[in-house]
Amino acid sequence: MPSSIAPPAARCTRGTGSRAAPTAGKAAAAISLLIWIGIIFLGRWVGFTATRTDLKTDTDVNIDELFPHPRATLAVRRLPDS
Repeated sequence: MPSSIAPPAARCTRGTGSRAAPTAGKAAAAISLLIWIGIIFLGRWVGFTATRTDLKTDTDVNIDELFPHPRATLAVRRLPDS
């Protein structure tokens, strides 16, 4: 290997020597955490507020009539009289 080409580790520069994280990194982390806490809070809040309603519900609903099984409807169909 020619001496003018240094391995990647040798080309890396050393940092400032400070062990503290950069201010921009801390700000990005704080903003990210606040956004995620907000998403979680609002997701829980919607579940408790969107279901409150004063509408009367129909208790005589038959799920089988709303969503019949496809094979059950095939047996009931009849061909038109020709």
